[in-house]
Amino acid sequence: MEGIFFYWFSWIGWTILTFFKEKGRERLIYVYILLLSIIGSTIKVEAGPFLVSGTLVILLISCYSRLTYYDRALKVRMGIITVILSLAYTSYLLFEMYDPVWFFLDRRFVLALLLVYVTCILLKEFEHRLIGLVVGAGQGDFLYSYVLSPYTNYQVGALSFLDIAANAVVMVLIWQGISYGVEYINRYTRSQARQSVSNK
Repeated sequence: MEGIFFYWFSWIGWTILTFFKEKGRERLIYVYILLLSIIGSTIKVEAGPFLVSGTLVILLISCYSRLTYYDRALKVRMGIITVILSLAYTSYLLFEMYDPVWFFLDRRFVLALLLVYVTCILLKEFEHRLIGLVVGAGQGDFLYSYVLSPYTNYQVGALSFLDIAANAVVMVLIWQGISYGVEYINRYTRSQARQSVSNK
């Protein structure tokens, strides 16, 4: 069933933010974005020659508005990286379409893993990774729709895309959690080593 991962992870994220994160402006923004994304998944918006999911419109507006707060150098860097991610996303889908024999695994996981791999190599900050991932994949879906436009009507940001994006975001969250865990263990072992040396 298309969209199952998107709805599942979105509701899990909304529950965690609502009941476990401290109250504040940041939590309120994230909760609204998640709820509007869930609602927007049933809405289709015409943007020129494209038929776009309301969820993708909401996510791109949110990410682009956040990008306006970055300095010029970071904006340029993020722009280049999102183009790389867009090309990676589109290239995978086109290669899958022309030579599907090679792709026996579920694209919702393989493509998400590819996007996460490229994102984690090129970006270090957690927020930058999430924004770059969403913007890059979203732009890639627009590019894929443009390539297919002479042959078929392709909805940009459909539920299949949202599944890929949701899986990729969860993978980034898991990677970030592992990084925090390793960093905490390193700090703890160093402090224990210093304490044992001082005790001697």
